[in-house]
Amino acid sequence: MALPKLKSEFDVDAYMAWEEDQPERHEYLGGEVFAMSGGTDAHYTILLNTATSLKVALSGKPCRAFLSGMKLRVDRADAVFYPDVFVTCDPRDRQPEASLAKQHPALIIEVLS
Repeated sequence: MALPKLKSEFDVDAYMAWEEDQPERHEYLGGEVFAMSGGTDAHYTILLNTATSLKVALSGKPCRAFLSGMKLRVDRADAVFYPDVFVTCDPRDRQPEASLAKQHPALIIEVLS
């Protein structure tokens, strides 16, 4: 008698390929996928103000700020998130293979609304 499959074979690479074709955003954690909810007017106002301030402060530096549409891949946690705002200064995050997800944040900001 075969045992039931307890763990999905949906790994992070399968998620990354699947997520590219989805109309909504989803986060990934340990083989599970979670739909992202939208934010409020206040949430997006804070997010935009924070990102704008960071962009100005980082001008001329090797660091870049990203908004909630860019994925952050955390291999140690087997996870992919969409932080509200994050900054990366690592040259590996400027390589072509990092165009869909960054992996080396220097700062992560989540807006609690």
